[in-house]
Amino acid sequence: MSVSMLVDRLTQSLPVLEKRTLDPNDPNPCRGCSDCCEYIAIPISRPRSKSDFDELFWYLLHQNIWIFVDDENDWFVQVNTPCSALSEHRCGVYRRRPHLCREYSVEECTTYAPGDPDKYLFKSPDDLREFVKLHRPKTYARLVKHYPDGFPTKSDNSTPAPSTARSVQSA
Repeated sequence: MSVSMLVDRLTQSLPVLEKRTLDPNDPNPCRGCSDCCEYIAIPISRPRSKSDFDELFWYLLHQNIWIFVDDENDWFVQVNTPCSALSEHRCGVYRRRPHLCREYSVEECTTYAPGDPDKYLFKSPDDLREFVKLHRPKTYARLVKHYPDGFPTKSDNSTPAPSTARSVQSA
């Protein structure tokens, strides 16, 4: 998957931009848009086992973390965090930007590309649970047994179990 397919990984606070038509003569096609600078996408293996799904649930329990599957069925962890060089939707290190940024193709930007950039997008453990229930019923049945007290969820406010770690006491 190319870097340009990773563009639409946004935090919930970002404005939604309307699709535009790419003008090849526009000297600044990214004007007003910094979507590709608002997140990091890390490729992960397609989940196959209970422990793989357990890891995905763990990711999704963290703030500003999403998981997505692209149109080529590649899986990614998305960390929603803006680039520190970004200021008012503009790159502050444009002339010295990393090669990864230079290789980005604006023709594949979600502002211009047709359709949705994600085949599946999971913003919470509940999203992932529903996906597994719908698309992988056998795996879902195994996970129900794996989580006898219920699936992990961000809305779970139950008291954590006492820690089994030994405390360190000063002499």
